[in-house]
Amino acid sequence: ELTPDEITDYATVLTKYLGKNPAQNTGANGLWARRVWLYAGILLKDKAWLDHMKSSLPNFYKYAAGKDGYYTDGTFIQHETLPYNNGYGISCLSDSAFLLYMLSGTQWDMGSSYYDIIYRWLYDSYETVVYDGLAMDSFRGREITRESSGQAVGGISIASTLLMMSENAPEDIRNDFLGMVKQWFSNSYMKEQLNQSGGSALNIVPQVDKILADDSIAPRKLVKNVQMNVGARTVHHAEDYAYEIAMTSKRINSYEGGDSNVKGWYTGNGMTYLYNGDMSRYEGTVKPTIDWYRMPGATAVYGKSQGQTLNSKSFVGGTSLNSLYGTTGMDFEVSANKLKMKKSWFQFKDAIVALGSDISGTGQVETTLENYVLDSDNRTFSVNGAAKTMSMDGQQGALTNVKTLHIDGNTEGADIGFYFPNSTNLSYKSETRSGKFSDYGASN
Repeated sequence: ELTPDEITDYATVLTKYLGKNPAQNTGANGLWARRVWLYAGILLKDKAWLDHMKSSLPNFYKYAAGKDGYYTDGTFIQHETLPYNNGYGISCLSDSAFLLYMLSGTQWDMGSSYYDIIYRWLYDSYETVVYDGLAMDSFRGREITRESSGQAVGGISIASTLLMMSENAPEDIRNDFLGMVKQWFSNSYMKEQLNQSGGSALNIVPQVDKILADDSIAPRKLVKNVQMNVGARTVHHAEDYAYEIAMTSKRINSYEGGDSNVKGWYTGNGMTYLYNGDMSRYEGTVKPTIDWYRMPGATAVYGKSQGQTLNSKSFVGGTSLNSLYGTTGMDFEVSANKLKMKKSWFQFKDAIVALGSDISGTGQVETTLENYVLDSDNRTFSVNGAAKTMSMDGQQGALTNVKTLHIDGNTEGADIGFYFPNSTNLSYKSETRSGKFSDYGASN
């Protein structure tokens, strides 16, 4: 246990190090500073730090205009060029909610309008980018290859904020938030991830168990098409799957590397994410073993990196019809490998239509249809209705005049089907791959 003098010494060091005008002062980084000021004011019993914190908070509880922060289309931007809802954004959300919670009922209470904006963020910026508890990868920046912070970890953190905010929310909003939590943890994968989690996540286990056992709480299943054009992302929620498209624009970078995700070169080149009954398809050993030149939906130059880059073309984005259907397009051209392409996606109730044209570059240019880690007992796929078996020890070849392709999923509700109206030729490959998380950055 620390003595009062030790507490004062430590708190004083923090305030001297951070100061009142920190260099990293926007988005999640800025709110971390406000949290330190809150603790400093409490530990030092110095209302000046609390006054200073409160006076700066209004800058964070509003929509952004050109830089870091939340946008009205649901995007959260960090580092000015990256959609980061499920990385820095989760921290920004939890700190925003925590600060209001701690100040509630004191002379530094921020008032109900500040709660209202967090309610809006939880609907638009978080429910949209979570599928049955998984915080979607394309909004996680360089965190996608961090072993300690998978999609389930992000979903658990968002759920913790939902539960905190539901305590003082109006009844209709409270019911929605509890319904989100019930939907997210009604599957065995998320229940297992929650029960195996540590730290503060354990605090919500009893609350989640109570919600799951309460028949009066209805799961809130999202069926919605959302075009998050600021972040160059599309998210399509249907009844039994979700589909995510990651693009690069004149503002949004192709990916973020650094202390992790050092091979994420092509994840912004039209990579697509299919969320269905296989909750672990992007988790576990997938990240350290997948071939990062062949990401689902992405166009790449095999064997060559692209580097972090912006798109020289301005036609990137989409629009929704009745919030249920969508159309998305990307005109893409970068100097790296002289790569360029045009891509379009049309999102319907039970199908996604994808088109590509004018695809070219220097080197072996490929567009990957799918890249799926198969269980050892799942080696079956079908071409034009004829069943085939994939070898366990590595196999590659060419398929000609393909009209239909069906891939068996590893779990129930995870099969994937493709239809090519004019037939096409495909190359396929199976291989046993190895790797380790530390290959993807120093953070591991």
